[in-house]
Amino acid sequence: MAKKKLGTIARLNEIDTSLRNRLLRVRTRVLFIMQSAIGAGLAYWFAVEVAGHFLPFFAPMACVIILGLTGGERVKRAVELTLGCALGVGVGDLIIMQIGSGYLQIFAVVFCALTVASFVSKSGLVSNQMAVGGILISTIMPPGDGGGFDRMLDALIGGVVGILVIALLPSSPLRAGRQQVANVLGIASSVLDDVADALRAKDSRALDAALTAIRNSQTDVDKLKTAASSGKEQATISPFQWGNRGRIRSLIRILSPVDNTIRNSRVLAR
Repeated sequence: MAKKKLGTIARLNEIDTSLRNRLLRVRTRVLFIMQSAIGAGLAYWFAVEVAGHFLPFFAPMACVIILGLTGGERVKRAVELTLGCALGVGVGDLIIMQIGSGYLQIFAVVFCALTVASFVSKSGLVSNQMAVGGILISTIMPPGDGGGFDRMLDALIGGVVGILVIALLPSSPLRAGRQQVANVLGIASSVLDDVADALRAKDSRALDAALTAIRNSQTDVDKLKTAASSGKEQATISPFQWGNRGRIRSLIRILSPVDNTIRNSRVLAR
């Protein structure tokens, strides 16, 4: 009976921990959720009420795809995605209106889309989005369903709205950057303490564990670089982040010393 009760308590604790983790994940994604919901609604409204398009599927879709981008050079990649999506839809519409739909037409659309993408840009994002846009037009949304080149404009509307939402509802790169700096320096400090204790105790296993820990810290260093890159970009495009430019420059300046600290700690442990 006691074992059964302990097992029930353990399962309840696991459920509680899982629930807390899920709620924390939702909390950390609140800004992205709000950005996506607002952006999709605005893109759809603009395409219908201002541009006068009927069922502008590509406007909210392009907006949400762009807002889902993470890491550095977000705006650059957003522009590439918008360009690729719009051109892919345009190429698909142009070809399918002339030759109809079918497996040979899919071949022609993808071939032409990737050829045009390679000519227009060296970016893989542009090529991928052009192919995807062409396939959508060739299969589930052929030109006969209405829209024509309006859908190319819808993709552009969605991309522009997405970039505007990034600028007007920015995240807080400074908070993420400070947290990553603290994590990285905390790992380095802990590893150096472990190395010192292992040397005094002549414990090779403890040294191996310290070396493994400092090697695994590269992920945190990469996150710090991503936060600094995102912060620099947001301080450029978002008027709400212009006041943080000096602090973001300070964050960027400490990247090299922090990276050197991790590298030196790794060499010492090795």
